[in-house]
Amino acid sequence: KMFQKIKIADEWMNGVHVYRKNFRRWHFPLIRLAALILYKFFKTSLPFSIGKLKWGIDSPPIIKAMNQTTADVIMVTTAGYNFCDYPLWRDKLPNPKPFVLYGSIHFRPGLGIHKYLIEQAKLVDIYIANTGFEKKKLMELGLDSSKIVVAGTGVTISDFTCHRDEIDQFKENNGIGEEDIVIGYIGRLKKGKGLDILMDALIRLMEIYANIRIIIAGESTEYVAELKSIITTYQLPVILIEDFDNSEKAVLYNAMDIFVMPSASESFGVVFLEAWSAKKPVIGANIGAVASLVQHEYNGLLFEPGNSESLLEQLNALVTNKRLRNQLGINGFDQVKNEYSWEKIATAYRETYLLAIENFTAKRESVIE
Repeated sequence: KMFQKIKIADEWMNGVHVYRKNFRRWHFPLIRLAALILYKFFKTSLPFSIGKLKWGIDSPPIIKAMNQTTADVIMVTTAGYNFCDYPLWRDKLPNPKPFVLYGSIHFRPGLGIHKYLIEQAKLVDIYIANTGFEKKKLMELGLDSSKIVVAGTGVTISDFTCHRDEIDQFKENNGIGEEDIVIGYIGRLKKGKGLDILMDALIRLMEIYANIRIIIAGESTEYVAELKSIITTYQLPVILIEDFDNSEKAVLYNAMDIFVMPSASESFGVVFLEAWSAKKPVIGANIGAVASLVQHEYNGLLFEPGNSESLLEQLNALVTNKRLRNQLGINGFDQVKNEYSWEKIATAYRETYLLAIENFTAKRESVIE
């Protein structure tokens, strides 16, 4: 399916006119092969200018649409893509537009950020950051604080509610008893998401408690084979669900007692909002972006990233304390309701667009003068 073309679409969805454009990727295998050869024989990586051809997304139809749009503002995501360079060429257009970037930059512990991403962020009229942590890091790298708005994203709480009968049926179908405590993960089934750390902690947790059940659900990757091997080797009571439909999320979250996202590389963490919408306590890695969202011992618990012993400690704290589980889940639910409803996020985005127009207009007027 690697070269399957995106279905061109021109449709209305929830009052939004949606166009889908193709992008070019015939060169992906060539770049991958070149990278393998270069590393094997010279232990070095491809030059940035070549590597960027893969992850930059080359879509002439999108560029054309941006150049010809009659919209008041252009907003794009995510930093690194070719169309994020719009400010570099917009002044050559007859009708350039204000430009907003929802960067979603992942500041990984111990790893730097490529200067190209920062240069893209500096060019925009407004940068939308997911968290205060992201804003702080960008300011440290030279971005003007007045051009950064912290908005994040939202969820629809009602999407994560379901009937008690649906939950009971799911548990019955999967052999989950009334006294069992269900620990769950929803995300890409990828080692890079910290699943190896989670599995290590769960193996040791099962040595302590016999009433633990585990739900692992998400988009399948090459790591699934290794994941299945771990489950079989240690005879873990895991309900593994690959490539599930979004309509199943509500039942999955509601069937859990504890939600865990062990990833040490996140720019936000929508899954925490989803779990809170079902009033579930969460455990996340103590990294900047996650710690901006998950307040330790208020709406969730934090563990040392990459440390399965630390994760085991936090899991144990919730497994043994139902009252704490309930309180953290309720606090998380209240936070989603008060701060991350789509009504609040939409209002924040509208204000951001108006500010982008103001910044863009002031900049053009100063150039003319």
